Amino acid sequence: MSQLSVLESSIITRLSAATVFGEPAFVTVEGVSGGSRSAISTAMRRERTPAAYVAFIEEPLAPEVRETVRGPKFAIFVADRALRVTSDPRQGDDDSIGTFALLNAARSVLDNYPLAGGFRLIVVHQRFIESDDRFAIYELLYRVWPIDEVAPVSLEFDDVAIAGPLSEMQLEIGDFRVVLEDPDAKEGEETYINTPRPVIWRGQVRGTSHTQVWSIENAIEDLIAARTVGEISDAYGQTLDGCRIERYERDGPRRIVGSLVVQPALIHFSQLTPAS
Repeated sequence: MSQLSVLESSIITRLSAATVFGEPAFVTVEGVSGGSRSAISTAMRRERTPAAYVAFIEEPLAPEVRETVRGPKFAIFVADRALRVTSDPRQGDDDSIGTFALLNAARSVLDNYPLAGGFRLIVVHQRFIESDDRFAIYELLYRVWPIDEVAPVSLEFDDVAIAGPLSEMQLEIGDFRVVLEDPDAKEGEETYINTPRPVIWRGQVRGTSHTQVWSIENAIEDLIAARTVGEISDAYGQTLDGCRIERYERDGPRRIVGSLVVQPALIHFSQLTPAS
């Protein structure tokens, strides 16, 4: 079986699991050829609704194509029919779900969905295709994107997860540099010293409430005010000793993500006497 066949089957199976108010969102879920939208429209008008079609559209393969836009694209067409003359196929009523609700149901199961082979579905756009007073079709376009992300690492400062147990932080270690202690020293009398190395924790401070996030931030700033020096360690056994915590930087607005309060942030350290 080809990769495109596997991807199409996976999307159809996933889309079939979409629900609205606890009931299956779609009566019909099928794979189709995606070349002609007019042909798709004609076919969907003959289907039992709510209906969804999955269609492979294209995959740029030329050498000059940037990595950020590579990957096969699949269009998801959703359609619904209004049974009453006064009804709206977009909004739905007691007898129909409506295409707006169908779009939400499809996205709830497909956005960022992991596929076999180390891929996931990335939504590109959603748009109107056509409608009249009884029938409407909308489109979701997805790109199959390789999962290539930096894994979250549990970071500690003096054996304490100062960013909180729910945080996601990445460790960035700056350059090791050696400089002349005295630039004016005579030739043959030069003394070289190791300069402090910058170390950054970059990611998100997370908590179950605004109060918890404030508490984490205040504790970090207390460590900064005390000019605390300690050891940085990660889950893989890497350690950096003699690190002074220098600055806490909020890297954007605080957000609500699911049930968590999320603050993008950086925590700056200096390793005072780094070794090579």
